[in-house]
Amino acid sequence: MEDYIIILNKPKNITSFSYIQKYRKELGIKKVGHAGTLDPMAEGLMIVMANNATKFSDYLMKHSKTYYVEMELGYETSTFDLEGEITNKVINDFDIDINTLNQVLSNYKGEIIQIPPMFSAIKKNGVKLYDLARKGIEIEIEGRKVIISDIYDVNINGKIISFRTDVSSGTYIRSLVRDIGRDLKTYATMTKLVREKIDDFTFDDVNKKIDVENIFKYEKINVDQILYKHLYNGMTKIIELNDKNIVDKYLKVYFDKKFIGIVEIIKKIGYTYYIKRSKYFKELR
Repeated sequence: MEDYIIILNKPKNITSFSYIQKYRKELGIKKVGHAGTLDPMAEGLMIVMANNATKFSDYLMKHSKTYYVEMELGYETSTFDLEGEITNKVINDFDIDINTLNQVLSNYKGEIIQIPPMFSAIKKNGVKLYDLARKGIEIEIEGRKVIISDIYDVNINGKIISFRTDVSSGTYIRSLVRDIGRDLKTYATMTKLVREKIDDFTFDDVNKKIDVENIFKYEKINVDQILYKHLYNGMTKIIELNDKNIVDKYLKVYFDKKFIGIVEIIKKIGYTYYIKRSKYFKELR
């Protein structure tokens, strides 16, 4: 059973779940998962994990992303995209120039507090927000810290605005569009979303398989059988790495020159590292 990730290009008008299940059935894969949902109307890159590579989901979710965005001014929907019903509308004409737009966009660069949309998979007291939204239940949503590294390739043509943006994991582009519209003293709805980049993965990587060993660029360590057994059994172990200055939170582990998994660095004191196995740690056979 092969463990790997593959970069796929999801078309619009299909859910992320349906898309990867279609892939699973076509290739006869036992188990698949993905790192980062794309809404049905969105398209673009998805990291799909096959078999035991699904154990890397938590790590892959944290990758930064680049999106191409189109938004239309003058109205707002319940979902902040074309999937929802119109909830607010501006009848009056408005004229927004590129300088005004760029000034508003500059307010969103850097670390911001963003309020996610009600139609999202975020949970409140164990219940997904979109389940509450479908029942017409409105609740107060707590803001979350996200990072918008850049907004560029900005264009405006009448009521249509387009741009590209580099964002941290957890950023909702629909919420960004909502906020931009309101800051422009009108309303806005996202009309197109394309995920063009995930970390260093681009459209050039579509359909490329990447085996588990090569997913991450972490430093390598070699372990003997005793250390392996302790780690495999979930123990936290102390190791000295005098020749390395590790900046990542994880290490790749090898036994007898074979890749066996990932360990997490729990604590670091100088060149002393406290490590513990991650979800992905093979049993020696």
